[in-house]
Amino acid sequence: MKKAHILFLTEGEDIPSTRFAVSSFIPYLEEHGIHCSVSHRRPQKYSSIKLPYLNYKICRILVYCLFVYPFSLSLRLLDIWKSRQYDITFVQRDLDEHHSSAWLERLFKRYSKCFIFYFDDAIWIPRNYFGKSLEQKIQEIIRMADLVFVSHKYLADYAHQFNSSVMIFPMSIDTQLYSTKPPTAHISSEEKEKGMKGSQVKSYQREEKVTLGWSGGPWNYPEILELVEVLDEIKKETGIEILIQSGEPPPLEIQEIGVIYVPWRKDMEVKIIQRMDIAICPLRDSPWTRGKFSIKLLQFMACGIPVVCSDVSVNRQIIVDGLVGFVVKTQEEWRSRILSLIHDKERREQMGRAARQRAVNCYSLEKAGIWLADFFLSLTKEA
Repeated sequence: MKKAHILFLTEGEDIPSTRFAVSSFIPYLEEHGIHCSVSHRRPQKYSSIKLPYLNYKICRILVYCLFVYPFSLSLRLLDIWKSRQYDITFVQRDLDEHHSSAWLERLFKRYSKCFIFYFDDAIWIPRNYFGKSLEQKIQEIIRMADLVFVSHKYLADYAHQFNSSVMIFPMSIDTQLYSTKPPTAHISSEEKEKGMKGSQVKSYQREEKVTLGWSGGPWNYPEILELVEVLDEIKKETGIEILIQSGEPPPLEIQEIGVIYVPWRKDMEVKIIQRMDIAICPLRDSPWTRGKFSIKLLQFMACGIPVVCSDVSVNRQIIVDGLVGFVVKTQEEWRSRILSLIHDKERREQMGRAARQRAVNCYSLEKAGIWLADFFLSLTKEA
């Protein structure tokens, strides 16, 4: 029996969307007899070029045009030749978000036996590096795809305008890796030294204080800033610890309320999440945020942590309000729901168990991986 071959084209090895929408599924696909090749973009998305004077936009544009883009493009052109040998070419988002034309995707479509386009954000909304709209490009890629994969209904409704072959494939979580937190957990002395309360190191004792936590990319700090006053009031009233895990320290406005900052590390991510008693996921309502699928919600739930999140888009589908956490709209609701969990340990633990169960039942990586493998095998058989 001929073995199925799939080429995955991603935004970069460490990009969250790549980790949760591509890399995590590879073991399940290969276990089912599918040969997978993954080509990450080089340099990966969000990579910054740190050279003298590159704080000026014109310098960054010149370096990108003269050096970065030609290097990245040459690698993708090699991938086009490789794609002829594969049964499926799976493109994670557009291949170059700085280019307003779909010419590269058109080449892959021409030489691919089956061209699948996947996206998990409202990627038609942002403008590129040069201020040009990407909407026409995204629409063209959707039209040319043999199949479009999206993570939830909001994105599916958009894609259905341009292609009838659209499938919703929700994100999933490794419920063995993201597991229930241990009964007791402490931050080590070394970790305390990395922590920050304004400019002071703050000790952390799980048995003494409730810990409210947030984890996310530094580009999401504006969402936390919307809640700074509420968090400051709650902290002063209850004495809770506020734990933040991210790739960069929080802005001064967040530091000033007194937080423990822990730098994000792949090998420590789960352990840090497990130290939270309550998690928050604030998100402002906008066309862009309605396209988001919050993998952080699944991470918190799988670790048995009740979540308080904004009532935006897919959040209300993931979080069963009052059972595994709370979905809130107003500042007063943020305050009251967080306080109710701080003061009621039994309810926190009950919600945490329900959250864990929902993650296992509805968003298990293992179940999703097996389904995806069977689906890809059915595609290659039909071909």
